[in-house]
Amino acid sequence: MNKTFKERQDTREKTHDASVSTKKSFPDRKTFTWEKVNYVVPVPGGTRRLLHDVNGYIKPGTLTALMGASGAGKTTALDVLAQRKNIGVITGDLLVDGKPLDPSFARGTAYGAFILFLWRFVRRLIGIWK
Repeated sequence: MNKTFKERQDTREKTHDASVSTKKSFPDRKTFTWEKVNYVVPVPGGTRRLLHDVNGYIKPGTLTALMGASGAGKTTALDVLAQRKNIGVITGDLLVDGKPLDPSFARGTAYGAFILFLWRFVRRLIGIWK
């Protein structure tokens, strides 16, 4: 069974690699990366670190999902990355194509939540989901 699984995985990877190489190029789009991002907020009696050495990247022309359990810090991380936090201290590197963010970055960012729930609702409306 493991051999069959491995063969299927290899086939998928080859197919994926071939489809990626034939896709359109996006020379005007840039890669967003973040390295060792920390977010510390004041609390009664001191401070609390909400994000600790978070790293990641988003490639242009892709849809990226951030998943985790309730209370794991997904919204906090997205707010920090989109520069929407106005309290606390944010440290680390936020880069677009290896360069620091410019002041207009926050105006050009957007993210959505609960897309899965909307998709479930749409599927139920058209009768796919029982």
